[in-house]
Amino acid sequence: MLTGLLAMALNGAVRAEAPPAPLIPMGAITGRPDENTVRETLEAYKSVGIDQYLIYPRSGLETEYMSEEWLQLCEWFCKHAQRLNMKIWLYDEYNWPSGSCKGRVPKERPGYVYREFAVSRKADGTFSWRVQAAPGWVDSKSVNAIKRFIELTHDRYEKRLKPYFGNTVVGIFSDEPAYHVPIKFAAMPTLRFAYYDGAEVVYKQRVGRDLRQDVEAYLADNSKDEVWAVYADLLGQRLRAAFFDQIRTWCDRQGLLYTGHLLAEDATAKGIRYNGNVLNALKGFSLPGMDEIGTRLSTNDIEWATFAAAQHAIGRRGKGGLAELFALGPANMTHATQRQMIWLSAMHKVDQYLLAVAPLDARGNLEKGAYFNPLTRMQPWFPAFRVLADESRLAASYAAKPVRCEVAVRYPQSEAAKMGMRDQNHPWLNGTLRRLAIEQITVDLYEEDEACDKPFVISFQGKNIREERSGRAFEKLDALVAFMRSQRPTEVWVETAEGKMSDSVLLRHYQDNSVAVLALGKQAQPGLRLMRRGKQPVLFNLPAQGVFVWDGQKPAHDIDRRLADPAFVNKNGVRVKPILETGQDAFSLTLGNLNTHRLVFNSNGVARLSVEHPVAEARIVIRNFPKPYSLTLDGKPLIADLPCDTLRQGLNGLYMQTVPFRLEKGGHAFSVNTGGRDNNYFLPVAFVTGAFAVKDSQAVTVPQKVAPTALWRYGLAGYAGSLTYRAEVDVPRHAGDLLIRLKTGGLYTSVALGGQLIGERAWAPFEWRVPESLRGGRHELVITVATSVAPLFGDWKDPAGVWPKNFWVSPADPRPDNGLIAMPEWVFTER
Repeated sequence: MLTGLLAMALNGAVRAEAPPAPLIPMGAITGRPDENTVRETLEAYKSVGIDQYLIYPRSGLETEYMSEEWLQLCEWFCKHAQRLNMKIWLYDEYNWPSGSCKGRVPKERPGYVYREFAVSRKADGTFSWRVQAAPGWVDSKSVNAIKRFIELTHDRYEKRLKPYFGNTVVGIFSDEPAYHVPIKFAAMPTLRFAYYDGAEVVYKQRVGRDLRQDVEAYLADNSKDEVWAVYADLLGQRLRAAFFDQIRTWCDRQGLLYTGHLLAEDATAKGIRYNGNVLNALKGFSLPGMDEIGTRLSTNDIEWATFAAAQHAIGRRGKGGLAELFALGPANMTHATQRQMIWLSAMHKVDQYLLAVAPLDARGNLEKGAYFNPLTRMQPWFPAFRVLADESRLAASYAAKPVRCEVAVRYPQSEAAKMGMRDQNHPWLNGTLRRLAIEQITVDLYEEDEACDKPFVISFQGKNIREERSGRAFEKLDALVAFMRSQRPTEVWVETAEGKMSDSVLLRHYQDNSVAVLALGKQAQPGLRLMRRGKQPVLFNLPAQGVFVWDGQKPAHDIDRRLADPAFVNKNGVRVKPILETGQDAFSLTLGNLNTHRLVFNSNGVARLSVEHPVAEARIVIRNFPKPYSLTLDGKPLIADLPCDTLRQGLNGLYMQTVPFRLEKGGHAFSVNTGGRDNNYFLPVAFVTGAFAVKDSQAVTVPQKVAPTALWRYGLAGYAGSLTYRAEVDVPRHAGDLLIRLKTGGLYTSVALGGQLIGERAWAPFEWRVPESLRGGRHELVITVATSVAPLFGDWKDPAGVWPKNFWVSPADPRPDNGLIAMPEWVFTER
């Protein structure tokens, strides 16, 4: 059973005074949902403090897209969102990229189809030209094609949902309209590049020469590459005018925000090839956006150019911005990681956070099986969204603050366009942004010809970096950083305990003198000092993946968390004592639901399970989608004719289960009779569910009394749900602060003592203050943790598994160190 704040969240307690949370579930609409499903979905999110929802037609949708049935479904969402005082966003395409109305637009006219110039060198050294089409793919640079897209999509939404526009419906979302389009060539050309109607005329008007003449000159001598700087600029202008400006004008007329994101902002070669001019395209949105669905958070992996481009556009538009996050998972992503990515986005001016993906159920995995991270009730930790919602409000408030910034970096549009035609990324941009972030220097990205009043303006010229104000050129970033430091000493910075500038934090100093510091990577950083020129330092600890904010006068958030690191604790005289002297069978353990064990069927369609102790009420859960599977157990048919209620929301509806039966001691063989192979990791063919654990491939009894350790050591590697630990403890008397400290491997955790809920945590430090009224007595300690859904899918590396293992991001570790993994501690301080 859920306890404390976990249960309170599910029961719908909502703090009326809290401002709307900037979390937006990217609600992938699957199946053929009825109005009751819509109502339950929105009410569930509202119950955990989420006030917005994006309607996202995606793989698995069985309602015909943009049909009357689809529009009725959207109206149900608007109706119930309005009742709940929630906001709705409309995604303007089926899957992605935006622009085709699920393929209807390019089918209507050849001029609406994406095309490329294909240039081939002939044997005699001359060149042949042709325009090659990609049937089924829309030309996002065609004014008329996008006009038709608006008629088929946006105008139909207006006709049906107009009463909700500007109040319940707040915006439209476009996804990667300039996409990497696959084209089949009979013979690969020497050169290919994007075509749009009138390109050759516009090019000649710009430079006074023929496009074909300049392209052929480049093919003869690749130093003559100015053609690509010009063409990329023209391509970007056409994309902006045809796609973004038309839809934004429509949105402006309706009183709606226009948001979304591009493709490949992180790589200049692809970014320019697809979008022409990344910064100009992004500013076509009224609410510019970005996506970072890979959740890269270490210094060397962060998409610095993506964040910088989004920050540029958001700053110029002045209405905030949106980031699509988390989609690639893994499904056991910790809340600390979610929080860290939200803050990384906020520190680049992003103040709306799109939770990708939030499917109504898992049937879309049939088509998209390479990643799955459902940000829905499928996750046992779903109530933790209340904690994340509160944190996202704080992050968004900092995103809106004006930042102290003295350094501009010019986007190398011309150089990058020329290099991009050789499939080369610009050598300086991402590395420069990364280095300046490590040096705790805040930068703003500028266009090549944009007016700028910053003290330092950095641009790139071949192998050199140029600082425009001084006219100095540098061959190395070390020299550039040293020069800027010598000219303008740093006002605010973060030092380690050894007095060195920290290279593992992102720093923002705001114009109201507040400061935000974000840990990069996953290591705790104790004993840090916020240094202010001419003033006393502010001491603080930064937990792993943590955030520290300071309001300019006194600590405001996660300040002086003295308990983040045991070594730091001991140095500062804080006493730590185990709550119980022995860990042997110290806690009673209660599972919130039945355990699950995924059956892994080999290439012969056989899965095996050994049972050490009979399972009294086992159930076999069998997939019923897209067609029913049938199985045998030890050669006898299994009859799964009951609706499934032993998995998770979003999975139950795709499965059927047997009546409970006694699974006897011994070895058992399960065989697939009909339905197909077990070749989808995120849509298993079958499970065994019941009150059992699995240790060393054997079903055993669930322990009733446990010592603190990882869940998999109890045989609960496949368990997805909540677990409650209970123990009677003697609470010490102490005049100073008395805290309980836990290690849970990052799981969402609530703690009650003596029947009194004392709090919940979703990231480090996992510490709770003990009320004075409970000190000095004997009380029951109740610790409830919630896992992710990831264990339910089993070991993705299982050698017997026949599913493809080419995931975009590796799924969860099958044996993570989580649960109550160490003896809880009392922590005594004198303050």
